[in-house]
Parts: sequence; structure tokens; C-alpha cells
Amino acid sequence: MPAPPLSLNFADMAVDEFLTRYKNAIPVFMRRRLLCIGCPFGHMHSVRDACTEHGIEPEPLLRELADHVTPHERPEHRAKTAEPRKEGP
Repeated sequence: MPAPPLSLNFADMAVDEFLTRYKNAIPVFMRRRLLCIGCPFGHMHSVRDACTEHGIEPEPLLRELADHVTPHERPEHRAKTAEPRKEGP
């Protein structure tokens, strides 16, 4: 089964977690005047919540954010490259 699109993987991620994990996306937030960096609600609001609060359509933003997340940072890439767990001592 293929991995879900990246936008589905991070639309519901807390803004603080997203911006900490994907620093390349910070300029996208700034350009769209999403002043979420340092916001006291960043640990509670998802990326989708931030869009709602700021009156921004989520899908175009999520597509733009996906363009700024490098392939090796994407969740589906990490799942493919993770080493299998070793059993026993």
C-alpha cells in the first residue's frame, strides 16, 4: 500500500512540531503571514488549524509546504530507509 500524500501526513501535525522538524518550510509561513513561529498556540494548533484561524485555504498551503520539505525528510522516505529491529541480545 503506498504511503499517503505528504500533505495528509502533516496537515494535522502541531505547528511547533512541524516547524521544528521541517525548518525549510519556515519561509512559507512567513511569506503567507502565518506568524506561528513562537505563537503560544503553536503546540496545540495543527497546520490545518492555523489555516482556519488565518482564513487560508489549507490545500494550496500544504502543497507549497510539501515542495519545501526535502525528500529525505519526508515521512514516507524515513519509513523506507529505517533499519529493521534486531531481535534478541
